[in-house]
Amino acid sequence: MKARPFLGAALACLCGFAVQMSAGENVDLIFVNGNVYTVNERQPHAEAAAIKKDRIVFVGSNEGAKKLASDKTLIVDLAGKT
Repeated sequence: MKARPFLGAALACLCGFAVQMSAGENVDLIFVNGNVYTVNERQPHAEAAAIKKDRIVFVGSNEGAKKLASDKTLIVDLAGKT
């Protein structure tokens, strides 16, 4: 798909601005099992990212991201892709 390279680039650029959410707050979209570049020297890579509305709200572990899911959350397995 043509959208994948753009999506990966968008995640890479915006992950440095992500805001951590607490468990119990639900997100719309979660990417898991990925190689996410965060642009953060303390955490240069992550395996998951979560999006709520038009904002990246979590970047971190698969486990942490899945805690933010509801039954309406779309979960996309990136299968190790960047």
